[in-house]
Amino acid sequence: MKSPHKSLFFILFAIIISFPGATAYSGMISLPETGQNDCYGYQATGDTWAPIICTGTGEDGEKLAGASWPSPRFINNEDGTITDTLVGYLQWMKDANCLKTYYPSLDTFTGTMPDTMGDGGVNWDTALNFVNGINSGLYPLCRFGHTDWRLPNRNEIASLINFDKYNPAVQYGNVKLYLEANGFTNIRYDVFQGWAPYWSSTTRISPAGAKTDAYIADLGEGLIWWQGKNTAASVPLGTPTYWSAIWPVRSLPCCDIPMPEVCDGIDNDFDGITDEGLGSTPTTCGIGACASTGTLSCLGGGWYDSCVPGTPSAEVPNNGIDDDCNPATPAVSANGSGYNYPLPMFRASMNVNVNTSSLGTSSLSYYYTRARLFFVSTSITGISVSGGVATVTGTGKVNGVEGYTFTATITDGTMDAIGLEIRNTDGTVYSSAVNQAISGGNYTVVGQ
Repeated sequence: MKSPHKSLFFILFAIIISFPGATAYSGMISLPETGQNDCYGYQATGDTWAPIICTGTGEDGEKLAGASWPSPRFINNEDGTITDTLVGYLQWMKDANCLKTYYPSLDTFTGTMPDTMGDGGVNWDTALNFVNGINSGLYPLCRFGHTDWRLPNRNEIASLINFDKYNPAVQYGNVKLYLEANGFTNIRYDVFQGWAPYWSSTTRISPAGAKTDAYIADLGEGLIWWQGKNTAASVPLGTPTYWSAIWPVRSLPCCDIPMPEVCDGIDNDFDGITDEGLGSTPTTCGIGACASTGTLSCLGGGWYDSCVPGTPSAEVPNNGIDDDCNPATPAVSANGSGYNYPLPMFRASMNVNVNTSSLGTSSLSYYYTRARLFFVSTSITGISVSGGVATVTGTGKVNGVEGYTFTATITDGTMDAIGLEIRNTDGTVYSSAVNQAISGGNYTVVGQ
């Protein structure tokens, strides 16, 4: 750069500047992270600063303050441009030195070696005029289909710096390597000084009020400097002069931003294909005999479920199938009275009146002569039916004493049958009569 002035600070833009397009909530601006994930402590041996564990340091690498970076941050549009989705939807030229690539004769400026004519380093007026010429059609090879290019402002050119990038294999140029890894090419760089200076459109106003300098970003070392716009200014003894390069940028409206593809009939990611790569999801629909399967997929800009329920039919009692595809019909029930002989000469009888539509008024009673056991329940908690066998559960009294639970089975078949198990409050069995055919009476069980 010709007569650069190094500022004495790193670019703390994540703290002191606001980026165009940064997300705003209730009047607050969410600035992005700096990108730095490491922390550094002083090492007396070697008099240097080296990576340390971040916990408790309070450094940027520990706090990671700011909005998280999108992944990927940079999107290659395959048209000579790359979109940066981190700070306000900026679109940069993929070629970071288009003047050198296509119009090197415009660079008539020389500085200290290796700054030579034709390498893309120019003064500020030439930089502004070159960008204006791109938009007017004077330099069409750097147009890339757009006429709203501009020289980036100080904040925008600074936003390209990633403060976490360091490669011990090189002394300088780590920011340059980071940008190249993300698809950018032809970044103007001085391998001897480690500089990669680029103009901003922002004028620096000096303490004395002079406006002869403009801010530049060094994309080699990750610094903000300033440089005389058109003439050499005083610099520290021995500092070379080195003109800055031009990297045009443009702002994107919302609809020009490549985004992940969604099912809306629009080519969201700008690859020429609509609604691609969204996949499909297995689905189910219907109940009972009407249950079916299908696939949810994107069709015609919307999600389409191919699942079609089956056709309901008349309910057939006790076949274990919900034929009419309505779990509410018929109401599951067990009704009737009968008796059997668990042991010869000792009769057990059961009266049942249980219906899912009226469990609150349902009841079951049982009497076994041998044990002189009289059980009654008006607290039925459930009934289920499978294959003509009803299973009834609840709580009840044994000879007037509460606190017992029970499970009764009632079979409606060629030979009806009943069974009952009663348990104490601690879960142990109080009485158990296996399901056994009745000797008299009748039971009706209704279910699917």
